[in-house]
Order: sequence, then C-alpha cells, then structure tokens
Amino acid sequence: MKGKTNAKTHEQYKERLPEASIGKSCVRFKRLSDLDEEVLKDLVRDCSKAGWGV
Repeated sequence: MKGKTNAKTHEQYKERLPEASIGKSCVRFKRLSDLDEEVLKDLVRDCSKAGWGV
C-alpha cells in the first residue's frame, strides 16, 4: 500500500512543484522562490499522514 501511495504522491507533487526535483525521499530545488509554500505544506502533511519519515 505504501508503495502505491508513494508513487501517487510523487506524481501529484511533481506536477504541483514543476521546478523541484522530487525523489523517493527528498525534494531538491535551486531557489526557494521555485517552491510554492502551500504546496510544500500539503506535501509534508500528506507524508506525515502516510507515516513516512517516522
């Protein structure tokens, strides 16, 4: 289940954060201005709910 959720989350946020490079366990970006703060909050919230990083 986690694998499917992870792939779904990865694709969802890849589209919402197009300037960031999103891997299995990281979000890489060149400039803070490349990130949408609200989308980043959503990403952290979703990962927390899924139990990732715990």
